[in-house]
Formats: sequence, C-alpha cells, structure tokens
Amino acid sequence: MFVGLSELEESFFKDKLNLFVALGPVTKIPNTTTAFVGVGTTFYDVIADAANLFGVYNVLGSNWLTDTATELFCVNVP
Repeated sequence: MFVGLSELEESFFKDKLNLFVALGPVTKIPNTTTAFVGVGTTFYDVIADAANLFGVYNVLGSNWLTDTATELFCVNVP
C-alpha cells in the first residue's frame, strides 16, 4: 500500500481510497541481530553517502531478475 500510494496515487488510488491507516514498523534495524544488517547499521552514514554519490536509490528493486527470484522462492519454499 505504501508503494502504491507513493507511486500510483494519481492514476489509481486517489479516486478509490478515502482513508488509509497503517501501523509503523514492527522492528527497528538497530535492534536486529543479523550480522549483515548489523554492519549496515554501523556504517549507515557511509553507505548512505556513497549511495547518494553514485545515484543509487533502490536496492534490489523490481526487475526481471528480482521478480523471477521472488516468484521461484515463493512458489517452491513453503
């Protein structure tokens, strides 16, 4: 819903939706125990600055590769 409201508001949601109420995230990244995410939180400022410098605003966005991988994973893994 968040993506739809941010990208498709004028073309679809504006005429069909009166109110959208949502809860915030159920977790905070600094509280995550995953090592990969922990490194990301430690170096967040450096990563954000590098991403802005190189114009990277989306990681693993929707494309044929990620869509195919997601479909294969979701269909084959219970």
